[in-house]
Amino acid sequence: MAAVLSALEQSIAVIEVIVVIDGSTDGTEIALGAIKDPRLTIIVQQNRGASAARNAGVDHARGLYVAFLDCDDRFLPHHLADLLPLLEEGENIVAYAQVLADRGGGRSFLKPPRAIASNERVDRYLMCDRGFIQTSSVALRRSLAEKVRYREDVKFGDDTDFALRLSLAGARFVMADRPGTIWADRTTEDRLSQVRGNIGSLAWLADLRPYISARAFSGYMGWHAAKSIWPTSRSRAMRYYLAALLHGAYGPRLAAAVLMQIVLPDTAYRRICDKWIDFIRLFAGRMQRL
Repeated sequence: MAAVLSALEQSIAVIEVIVVIDGSTDGTEIALGAIKDPRLTIIVQQNRGASAARNAGVDHARGLYVAFLDCDDRFLPHHLADLLPLLEEGENIVAYAQVLADRGGGRSFLKPPRAIASNERVDRYLMCDRGFIQTSSVALRRSLAEKVRYREDVKFGDDTDFALRLSLAGARFVMADRPGTIWADRTTEDRLSQVRGNIGSLAWLADLRPYISARAFSGYMGWHAAKSIWPTSRSRAMRYYLAALLHGAYGPRLAAAVLMQIVLPDTAYRRICDKWIDFIRLFAGRMQRL
């Protein structure tokens, strides 16, 4: 419900908000029915997954541009207004913004730390650095979304897969000057099951391999694939990681962070990150008082 309200409360008033209820049985349809706003359209479908829901939303959209918002996330009021001028720069523009990653407990941080450079390859930005083009931060022409579409068989890595295929279709990515979305970066059992022990969900990467650099491919395998298979095949995971290092996929600091993500339990790595966020917040507060 909060996601829908954040879309309806955008500073741009002339929008349509399409909510695709993907097999939900938690009373969402009844709750949304209480919202009396002509801009709201509700679509109910059988449970086919997030990517199918996004595609259904695109199919029902009538506007020139579309933006996506997952149910756990929220738009900041200025989000669409910030992206619109970027989209108007060209038909092939995909506009995105930083997300404010909400980790709970009052902890948050901005992601990604930087925008993609004008001449930077999307595969290296996403696979060899801390680049992040999250679904709930993206807007693009509806015609481009209709052409590329989300792969409905991809459960993990759908953001990266979609961005890479948009790039192959000629898209150019531009990041807004300020964050536009609150992204729920929370630990759940469902999310952990996607990250750990689910290497089969990376079949999309094999399909894209001919179109991305060897460095980027090894970077993804040495990071996300290695993290996924570490609980069941540590030797294989380390081969992926070492191959990424041999390809020069990461800088030294990122290489260390990737290694910790692979070998540490998710809860342990998260505690380390939370402590770092607390330290940065405390340090920033003291600097402001000086």
